[in-house]
This record gives sequence, structure tokens and C-alpha cells, in this order.
Amino acid sequence: EILSDLRNLQPLLTKTIDTMPLVYDMNKDVRFNQGIAKGIEKGIEKGILLKDQLLVIHLLKKEKFSLDTIADLSAVTLEFVEETQQAYFLALNMLKENHSEGDIASKTGLLLDVIQKIK
Repeated sequence: EILSDLRNLQPLLTKTIDTMPLVYDMNKDVRFNQGIAKGIEKGIEKGILLKDQLLVIHLLKKEKFSLDTIADLSAVTLEFVEETQQAYFLALNMLKENHSEGDIASKTGLLLDVIQKIK
């Protein structure tokens, strides 16, 4: 596995292993389980970021709260609120100019799910 990765041969190795008559239980593999744990961790982080971005944008739309109050209500930093506000306004302008959602996400740092909800 390691040597095939160094030579960019993992797809070929995987295909070859799949055709072999032996059975390898990936669930017992330490690296596989580490990858699963890392994926779960990233999923949780993305879910938290999604919740935070959506909440901040929802409060910004109300136009009733100061940025400090939004940070307090959202339990995020003022810096996060300011960055999200800038990203939100940029996303709105880019949506008006018919940019793709992927392009908007890469330029603003907003998650695709957030961009789809602010359309």
C-alpha cells in the first residue's frame, strides 16, 4: 500500500487486490479505522461551521442586531461574524452576477449548503 502510494499506483493495486481470491477485512485495519475517525471528525467540524454560518447570516438578515450581539447570540467570535458578513455580501453580489455555487464557495469560504439556502 505505502509503496504503491509513492508511485501513484494505488488504483491499480486496489483493482488487483479486488480480483484476488483472498478476503481482507478492512474493518480490522488500523489505518482504515483512523481514516473513519478522521472523517467523522471533519464531518462534525463541517456541521458546526454550517450551523454557525447559517445562524450568523440569519441574524444579519434581521438587521436588528449589532455585530457584537450577533457574536454573543451565536456563541462565536466577533471576527467570525465579520468574516461571515463579508462573505455573505460577496456571495449575494456573485449570485446576482450568476456565478456558480462552487465558484462562490471557493471565493467566500461559505459552505455550499449555506449558499444554496441564501439564494
